[in-house]
Amino acid sequence: MLSEEVFWKYALEFYGRAGVTNSCLKLQDDLGLNVNLLLLLCWCEQHQKQLDGEQIDLLVLSLAHWHRDYTKPLRAIRRKLALDDNATEAVKRAIFDAEMALEKTEQRLLLGIFNQFKLADADTALNLQRYISRDDKAAVIRFAGVIDQLRGSFTV
Repeated sequence: MLSEEVFWKYALEFYGRAGVTNSCLKLQDDLGLNVNLLLLLCWCEQHQKQLDGEQIDLLVLSLAHWHRDYTKPLRAIRRKLALDDNATEAVKRAIFDAEMALEKTEQRLLLGIFNQFKLADADTALNLQRYISRDDKAAVIRFAGVIDQLRGSFTV
């Protein structure tokens, strides 16, 4: 069982590694993927755990409403405010903090489903490919370098 606290700490630490932030944001912005789910799948791969396609679909569904209605719109506001010279640092910080609270909720939603799964052991887990290719099989080829960048950060 993966606790909320352990996953939050993992996500902050891993996301802060060189190249990980840019890789996750590229997949988010170009393919509409969820960064929290990407980070969970990275955790699984680091721990040699493989999810099947149905499990990944259930994780995607667990986030769909929350991400669409709350996290994504607030992120758009934060990004717009970052470009607005009239926005004070206090306002920008408050929006950022609110977005982080929404991200934590997404992680809680993910773990509520994830911790019910029986995970398969795998010497080489392919969770990232399964998630990236859900809606676009060719995306795995187009984003192979991004996947490699994430995996290259596992051993750092």
